[in-house]
Amino acid sequence: MNQCSDAVSIAGRRAARDTERLHRPARVPVTGRLGLAACMLGIALLALVNEPVKAQPVIAVIDSGANLNHRDFANRIARGAYEVFGASGNAADVTGHGTAVASIIAAQKDPNPNPIVPLLLPIRVFDGLYATDRNIAAGLRYSIGRARIVNLSLAATAPLDSTAFKDSVAAGQLIVVAAGNNSHANPSWPARFAKEDWSRGRMIAVGAVDAGNVIAAFSNRAGDTKYHFLVAPGVNVQAASAFDANSHIAISGTSAAAPIVAGTAGLILARWPYLSALQVAGILFVTATDLGAPGVDEVYGWGLLNPARALQPVGQPELQLRSGVLALLRSATLEGGLIAGAQLRVAAARGELRSVALDSFGRGFYFDLAGGIAPARRTTSEQIFGAPDRLYGMARTNPGPETVLHYAIDTTNPQLPRGGMFEYEARFRAPANIANLALVQSLGPRSEWAAGTMGMAGSYLGLGAIDRQDTAPTRSTALSLPMLAMLPAHHHLLMGHAIDEGLKVKFGVLSTTGASALQEQFAPARRSQSSTNAAVLEVAKHGALGSVGVTAQRIQENDTYFGAIAGDAYRLSIDPITSAATVFGRLDFTRAWSIAGQYTIGSTPAVNNTTESLIARISAVRSEAFGIELVRLHSLVRNDRLSLALSQPLRAMSGEMTLDIPDTIDDTGAVVRRIQPVSLKPAGRERLTEFTYTRLLRNAASLSWTMIHRAEPNHDAGARSERIAFMRYATPF
Repeated sequence: MNQCSDAVSIAGRRAARDTERLHRPARVPVTGRLGLAACMLGIALLALVNEPVKAQPVIAVIDSGANLNHRDFANRIARGAYEVFGASGNAADVTGHGTAVASIIAAQKDPNPNPIVPLLLPIRVFDGLYATDRNIAAGLRYSIGRARIVNLSLAATAPLDSTAFKDSVAAGQLIVVAAGNNSHANPSWPARFAKEDWSRGRMIAVGAVDAGNVIAAFSNRAGDTKYHFLVAPGVNVQAASAFDANSHIAISGTSAAAPIVAGTAGLILARWPYLSALQVAGILFVTATDLGAPGVDEVYGWGLLNPARALQPVGQPELQLRSGVLALLRSATLEGGLIAGAQLRVAAARGELRSVALDSFGRGFYFDLAGGIAPARRTTSEQIFGAPDRLYGMARTNPGPETVLHYAIDTTNPQLPRGGMFEYEARFRAPANIANLALVQSLGPRSEWAAGTMGMAGSYLGLGAIDRQDTAPTRSTALSLPMLAMLPAHHHLLMGHAIDEGLKVKFGVLSTTGASALQEQFAPARRSQSSTNAAVLEVAKHGALGSVGVTAQRIQENDTYFGAIAGDAYRLSIDPITSAATVFGRLDFTRAWSIAGQYTIGSTPAVNNTTESLIARISAVRSEAFGIELVRLHSLVRNDRLSLALSQPLRAMSGEMTLDIPDTIDDTGAVVRRIQPVSLKPAGRERLTEFTYTRLLRNAASLSWTMIHRAEPNHDAGARSERIAFMRYATPF
């Protein structure tokens, strides 16, 4: 004969030996009960609204029946309640034990159907306080095909007939069994079956802990079943009363702990119905909170059931790419870039980058890929102060009559927070390094060569090489070659040759290859090991009234797209190539007035991506940029300079990126994909206006005041404009 793990002690009814007491307190009002397994989740359960409920699993409670009229069971009972004594379908509870156990799994106050809570299938196998092996076997076999989970809050001192248990395991059911209340070192039967090879990890033995998470004095320990053992609260657990449809009682014992585990298993299957019993058991084990000796031990087994952790991803979430290859979710990153990053942020704001990722058990969790896209670039103190120091106010020296040397000093302290005013103050205290260097060496009356490091080609190409040298050395960003932004920290090697008087040809290469060592020293925040190479050809005509020219560029990127540094999930199968031409010129109206401008147009062919990536295709992209600057010399004093510049950074005029995104998981566990087009043409248009006044001082020092207005930053039509003003003092040494 087998006994309930908890016996009833009500109105003088005799408690059976080796059982727990079921106290019947005064009438207890119902206050929003939702089944203890769900209530243990607290706020964590509410945070999982993005993981939709797809099924309402049935949990068979093989016990003493249930009071189906109790208010907690409204809309909670599955069709087919059963008793083995005659298949009456009544399953009425005459002891109160089964009602209490069932209510711990899935009771609720609200009578409306709630898909969060599993359905209950009460199966009565007890005649009073005892059940035979035959009745338990009949109850198990009845549950097969009707329930995914079986709860057995019962125990025996000797092994039961295992045949029905083997049938249940073979049918794919998860069996949760109370460990018993004898204070023994090992669980009672049938919980001890969990250690048998035939159980195949589909049985869980459950012990009880008190409010302090200490093993209850009455609870059996994990012992030889430790690798299939969990503990859960089992002392003074609130449960429904079988004797009053509105009352509740407090129950203590492993019979109260087991249904908490069974209910949590039901919450898992409600969201991921395709999981097997082995997977559900594994999730509960590996997410348990370790108690007692470190690791799996003979008292607590895997430890305390943790429902909140059980409903969170196990391991590193992974994205399933097109052919089933998995990529870590954390590899879905995109940093910087002139075009793609900004438009992906726009798509994310519209909710178009929602995706499903898989945990170690193949469960789908919804994430927003926007989390891996770097925030929009905002103007920082490093850009305000550092850029003029490195590019526009470079020192220029002539070591010899045939040599010109450009260099810039970097005093940025990488140990200090970047982007704040304290950083600029620290520049005067930090050790100085040569951060940028460019050398122009004459090879004769008509030829020269130029070389440099860390992004200095702009001092030799385009308008950067023809700025007037009779005034203060200041140049706006409007006159920088826009395509050079795709080659940060590049090296360059260029040749120049004067074909005729005033007509000059320049050609050569630029590359970021090998710049990683310098990047780590002077720009430690940049982590990419990608490389970009460019070939450049420039023809310019210089005359008394000014200059005009064109610069052709062919840029090949490796592991980047328009300068965007992408993680493995956005990898491209080919290296994109951009061909661009910049037409530039400067006209000197008079000795005091001049105007300079440039226009750049680029073309990047389509990419049909064949590698494992979220990017399926990128259409051909046309891009453009422009800048114009009006300069007034000698406006207030001799050799001062007043300039007004307007520019537009590189912007796509056409193009579309097609993403192949894992969208959801169906009821079989298969990933359903979604094709998501993302336009690369922005709705906005960034316009950068700069006003600068520069005045030469004694000993070739200069003082400048600059005001900048940045409208629709990053071509984001909804972005707030930026206004910056700063003053800069420079002196040679």
